[in-house]
Amino acid sequence: MTTFDQDMIAAHNISTITPVIVTNSATYADVLVQTNEKTDSTQVMLTVVNN
Repeated sequence: MTTFDQDMIAAHNISTITPVIVTNSATYADVLVQTNEKTDSTQVMLTVVNN
């Protein structure tokens, strides 16, 4: 789990956009990406489907 100081980030006008990269996507039958505008730790961001 990663933690950060969200108030400090907002105070300095720093973007909270965080890329998520699947580097071994060929290992899976599919990688399904959710198209949420914003997400938090309770939401699914992507699903990998096994072969």
